[in-house]
Amino acid sequence: MTVVKGSKEYQWAVVKVRPYARLWQAVILATLVLVAVIGAYFIGQHGVQNGYSRAQRDLAAVRAQLEEVRKTEQQLRQQQENAKLGAEVDRKSLEDVRQEVIELKATVAALEEENQFYRNLMAPEGDKRGLRFGPVEIAQTDRTRTYRYKVIVQHVATQQDVITGTLSFNVVGRQDGVVKVLPLKELSSSVDTTNIKLRFKYFQNIEGELVLPEGFEPERVELEARTAGSNSTVIEKRFAWLAQNA
Repeated sequence: MTVVKGSKEYQWAVVKVRPYARLWQAVILATLVLVAVIGAYFIGQHGVQNGYSRAQRDLAAVRAQLEEVRKTEQQLRQQQENAKLGAEVDRKSLEDVRQEVIELKATVAALEEENQFYRNLMAPEGDKRGLRFGPVEIAQTDRTRTYRYKVIVQHVATQQDVITGTLSFNVVGRQDGVVKVLPLKELSSSVDTTNIKLRFKYFQNIEGELVLPEGFEPERVELEARTAGSNSTVIEKRFAWLAQNA
């Protein structure tokens, strides 16, 4: 038997149409999103401001610490320089004192030698009495072949009388291989006679400068002092030419 199928039955409902509902929903959603974005922006700005302020404070603190460190470094450098200067001053002072001690020792030695010289003059002992030569010096100057000389002739006695006499001063050497004797008169402009006059009671200094001629090589100095009168005394002294630095 044939079955006839009928069409489906649909249920219908009446719905009230609201054309602006979706629009309002979109507006509200957009508003919420905008508020959220603005809020996030202000929150971010506040965080940035706080972070910037904190960074500024930290930077100022670091700069202050750096300035303190620089000041401390400057003070330490100044203290170091002061210490160096003090050490240099101490070293210079020590050197000055050392040099002064050396000079004083030399002065004391010279005074002791001079004191001994006068002691011998005023208080002769034993065979030290009579006419004799004191210290004899030959010293080189800063001029070529020019020398300073000094000879002391002294008379040691218990009773001192004025002594008169002469002194001959000769430099013996070689020139062109030949022995040559040069009197002081030919070497020194301050001496005008071969026999230098002596007149003294205790001692007499004969000193000045002499210039050796070119090509002359000195070997020794010969001195002879002779007193005048009936009881004439003659003394001689010869020594190698050993010129010291003036």
